[in-house]
Amino acid sequence: ILSEDLINRIAAGEIIERPANIVKELLENSIDAGANRIVIEIKDGGRKVIQVTDNGHGMKDEDLLMAFERHATSKICTTEDLYRINTLGFRGEALPSIASVAKVEVFTKEPGNNVGNYLRIEGGDLKKIQQMNCSAGTCILVRDLFYNTPGRHKFLKSISTENHFIVEVVLRYILGYPELQFTLINNNRVVLKTPESSTLEEAAKMAFGAEAENQLLEVNFNAEDYPLRIRGFLSRPVLNFPKSTNVYFLVNRRYIRSKMLLAALLEGYRGYLMVNKYPAVVLNLELNPELFDVNVHPAKTDVRFENEKAVYAELLKAISQALTRSHSFLETPVNIEREKPSCSPSGSAQQALFLSNEGATSDGATRLSGHIPLRPDFKPETVTEHLSFSKARIIGQFKSSFILCEIGDDLLLIDQHAAHEKIMFETLREMYMTGSGSQPLLIPVVKEFPLPVKNALLERREGLSRAGLVIEDFGGSSLRILEIPAFVNQKEVEVLFSILKQEFVENCDLFKEEMIKVIACHRAVKNGDPLREDEVAALLKGMEKLKNPFFCPHGRPVVQKIGFKAVERLFGRT
Repeated sequence: ILSEDLINRIAAGEIIERPANIVKELLENSIDAGANRIVIEIKDGGRKVIQVTDNGHGMKDEDLLMAFERHATSKICTTEDLYRINTLGFRGEALPSIASVAKVEVFTKEPGNNVGNYLRIEGGDLKKIQQMNCSAGTCILVRDLFYNTPGRHKFLKSISTENHFIVEVVLRYILGYPELQFTLINNNRVVLKTPESSTLEEAAKMAFGAEAENQLLEVNFNAEDYPLRIRGFLSRPVLNFPKSTNVYFLVNRRYIRSKMLLAALLEGYRGYLMVNKYPAVVLNLELNPELFDVNVHPAKTDVRFENEKAVYAELLKAISQALTRSHSFLETPVNIEREKPSCSPSGSAQQALFLSNEGATSDGATRLSGHIPLRPDFKPETVTEHLSFSKARIIGQFKSSFILCEIGDDLLLIDQHAAHEKIMFETLREMYMTGSGSQPLLIPVVKEFPLPVKNALLERREGLSRAGLVIEDFGGSSLRILEIPAFVNQKEVEVLFSILKQEFVENCDLFKEEMIKVIACHRAVKNGDPLREDEVAALLKGMEKLKNPFFCPHGRPVVQKIGFKAVERLFGRT
């Protein structure tokens, strides 16, 4: 049987990996205590000092002692309580775990009492407890983290890195509880402070930075088929980031990590964002506590939903509705540096441009940068609001790649490949989804694949068949393609091989979508192809019929807009 001291240190290892974990646990206690003002002070990245002071309801002397016993809590009593948790903390492990690896002092007083209580504990050993005059609420001071476990201390990151983790933790609770006032002080300098009674939108703008101004879409969604409400904000597609660090999911205001929720988010943004780009998001899922379990991991950042499929479907619906409803209606330019992908779509001569007024998008048409560096105030805008494209006056082509049009007081620059690809994509998808079936190849095609890929394809043969692609084993590392989807030209079979080698085959719906993207890109007019004026006019007419003509299937913008005033400023006329 392990000693109590060793048990505490093992528990501390599950909960306390770095100073930010201590900040998290103490913040949760302060919020659960009903505080509306919380001050966090740190020194040396939290290694030397972490102090959290609140104006909550405080503790009696007997409760103060009990709080440092393992599995001692005032928040649950019975097994049934685990399935209706409405507080952030409940396990009763945080304080004893912190006290086992640091020096801890507590000052606490219940409102209305004349005297408070003081406790000091080091390395899990009680050193002093006495009555003391102090302010109402609770102040917990943690010093010299891991002083008695040097092996863990050496794994801490640099001070700046640990500071970053602490700021991130505080932001999560600001987003979860914007009505509370949080103050973060680092080495005696206030680095973050929120006003009392803030709103979630204000908190989101603070978390995402100045770039989020005018770029957030409100989500206010009530599910019809499941007891779920979703509140929060999404960024417009033009505001995106290379990592998911600005994605915050909350369940009943508790920050969580969930691959399932992230997958629903990216699915909702498909067609609006490039691959490997992420929006800025803060969404709170309001759900009956009995429908999810937070008792999965000691850190309580992982949850298990009772019905993941329903939560996924409703979140996807909420995101899709918000994006479709707004289409951004962008009024101000967004000055965000973006990469410039190159495009070399496969295919030979220019295909017929129009399938009953259809067009396309770009697997890689060269995009205009977020701004043209001629003058700092000359910034094209990504168009995300509906325009009467067919009424635009066609000026011509630039480098046989970009269409120039005049509409109202604006100059439009349209990526011809991206526009045609999007129209082609929507046309093919409608044909495919209405059930176009498959067609046999006159001469089956044999192709070699890496053995793991071949085996994976054979395992998913049934799903591929439902997608219109029939394959069979041809021995060795070879597969034979017998049938292809009816909308695919038999000369385009080679185009499908690039998709078969990717992860999309793991999901039949993703495979269908990717197949349509590749074929649309293959058939679309290319950059560098000269167009007649009637072809441009038909392309614009096709764009007008689309629900979302502003982003290609890969999420790149199709249209950039330059206002007349901006051009005047360029020539010094205003």
